[in-house]
Amino acid sequence: MIWIVCPHCKKPSEVDERTTGGVVPCPKCGLGLQLPTVAPPSIAVSPAASSIAIPDEDEATMRVELPDAFFAGTEALGRPRFRVESGFQMKGADTPGTWFLLLGLAAVALGLFSVFRIKDYFVDRKEHFAPGAGFPLLNLFAVVVGLPGGLWLCRAGVRVYLEIRREEKTYAVVWTEGFVHYDGRRFILWRWADIAALNMQAIDQRTLVVFVVLVTETSRQFTKYYRLRHRDGTAYQFWSTQGSRAAQFGFQVEQETHRLMWPDAVTRLNAGQPVRFDPFEIRPTGLVYREQFTSWDRIESARFEKGSLRLDGMGPDRGKVTVLLKKIDNHHVFLALLKQKVGFEDED
Repeated sequence: MIWIVCPHCKKPSEVDERTTGGVVPCPKCGLGLQLPTVAPPSIAVSPAASSIAIPDEDEATMRVELPDAFFAGTEALGRPRFRVESGFQMKGADTPGTWFLLLGLAAVALGLFSVFRIKDYFVDRKEHFAPGAGFPLLNLFAVVVGLPGGLWLCRAGVRVYLEIRREEKTYAVVWTEGFVHYDGRRFILWRWADIAALNMQAIDQRTLVVFVVLVTETSRQFTKYYRLRHRDGTAYQFWSTQGSRAAQFGFQVEQETHRLMWPDAVTRLNAGQPVRFDPFEIRPTGLVYREQFTSWDRIESARFEKGSLRLDGMGPDRGKVTVLLKKIDNHHVFLALLKQKVGFEDED
């Protein structure tokens, strides 16, 4: 069996891992859930993680298509399996750099106009100012604030534009024992064991049109956000909808990190050591959140609410704690441990 989480009501459900590519109704809200063609990793509380079969691309063709400057240390990664086009695409006026640049140019133009306006006050006051007119303080403000501010915005706009153009070129080549990430400037080697933290969030993206009192849903897309952090601090983020292989890559990352992190977490807990899942810390006897310890028997309930994990009965005051799933490092392992200790309740 595998676990899937409904992106609408956030209720986890168990389905047969052989039921891939179909549609199953959510037991809570009835929403039809499209299952992936490749099974995602299970978060069952078992040290042994089941394997998933991702169809490989032709190895010989992939090796030929690798650039000459490709990372040279891939011998330790086995063989290439598939390529992921994970570049972030943003065009035209949607680019933040475009708006920064337009606002900056407008501020610079206003600043230059004010410079000439102040010059006219001292040089040709009679021609450009009414008799007795005072010094144009507003123009001085535009020169002192608007001109440097506009130049800063222009600089920021160019930097954002170049950064986005760099990110559009990013991709990853997945190998048997890890992957190689090209960030637009250099190649970075990621072994599966090099992934120190994985953050994820399932998102239900909808496009709504409001007409008088009628709200019509025109499109709906389920996507998942992934953010990986290397042990050296390098970050890599992508969406499951960025390219045909991105979703499969996300499932592969979940599978491999669960396979490596789960036995390590179980071993440490059995030895009486804590395991950190920022912002939480799991101890053999309880859970720590913001330096406040709560024993397992005092946690009243655990449930999912709108993409967040809610825990009741936390801390000395027995309060409620709500944290977005994407804020919890390695939450696929954390939830498996939490399910074993506390269990999950249905959302009200």
